[in-house]
Amino acid sequence: MKASNNALSWNEEKNELDLLCWINYKYMFVFEILFEIKDKSLSVKELVSIAKVYYGYKSANIDEIRKRIKMLLVNNLIMEDSLGTFTITNKGKLLLNKVSIQKRSENLVKSDINNEKISYSKNSLIEDKILEMRMASRDSVNPNRLEKILRDIWDILGFNSKWLGGSGKTDILLKTHTTPKFSYSVVVDAKSSASGNVTENLINFDTIKEHKKKHNANYAVIIGEKFQGERLIERAKQHNVLLLNIDDLEQIIRENQNIPLSFDSYRKLFEQNGTANIEILNEDRNQIKRIGILMQSIMDCLIDESDDEYTEGILTERDLYRSLRNEEKIQDISPNEIHTMLDFLSSPLIGCVGHTKDGYYAIESLENISKKLEFYSNSCKSII
Repeated sequence: MKASNNALSWNEEKNELDLLCWINYKYMFVFEILFEIKDKSLSVKELVSIAKVYYGYKSANIDEIRKRIKMLLVNNLIMEDSLGTFTITNKGKLLLNKVSIQKRSENLVKSDINNEKISYSKNSLIEDKILEMRMASRDSVNPNRLEKILRDIWDILGFNSKWLGGSGKTDILLKTHTTPKFSYSVVVDAKSSASGNVTENLINFDTIKEHKKKHNANYAVIIGEKFQGERLIERAKQHNVLLLNIDDLEQIIRENQNIPLSFDSYRKLFEQNGTANIEILNEDRNQIKRIGILMQSIMDCLIDESDDEYTEGILTERDLYRSLRNEEKIQDISPNEIHTMLDFLSSPLIGCVGHTKDGYYAIESLENISKKLEFYSNSCKSII
């Protein structure tokens, strides 16, 4: 192995800034950070979102951005101006005027150059909303900004979300799309803070109580970047108010893209008071994941059996139970679960499994099932 000419040249002078320029040339979103923080201080998480949304750096994560931040700090190109946020230095401004950087793309989501970018554009709306939520949570001068983006966020999660705002009104009112007998509503108070810290003096629990009564709401939640002080948490418990921070809400949004939950599942979240524990949603999410694994496992068994001359591709519920009961990926399976899934797969709506008096057999491939379910999903979106 031999060092490159660039490495040999750098080794002679050992100029750290030269090395950083080379890194900027080879890797995404290095000096672009200088551009993003030249007018406003940003946190690492905000920079992660910006990298994904506006620069196409889809694999950006906190660790990757922290590495870049550290290099820029060491070279005095940026500085930490408050807890967790960074701004550019005069040295950084001078360098930014001399180097070439990737241009920020406001229309990245519209790009359809290849399938990979098309796939990205499906998620880019979510990334854009998350970025705006993080930025708005520190824009204390414009409180309506956070209120409006939170309305959009809860819309994405499936709620009927209305922004009310204004003096004497709750910020957002959430309602579920279901019959009144089983529906519930939530008053949402959005709290933005320049430092990111939501303290007790920013919250009027009596006003929240009045909003809850006015709208006959079942639950009340306050949303902010982070909540500070044990007394605040205790007062929230005493007033039956949930404190939901931006990090947890972002995680809920991201997990919802993979495994959407029902309103009953989210009711478990709102029933809490004090600091939110979003892990309470994991049980329902894991159950949905289990159903997906069961569907795939049953179809795999039936498809694998299709060419068998003895069984002629037909398996009974008992056969399937014997095949799947020791599967590691779906433990403690019950005959009733198999029966319910077979009813679903053999229904006219799905129609991927046939049924005779002797048992069940595969009609469609897993790929065709996926396309059919995707068609139904797209039909729902067009109706909405």
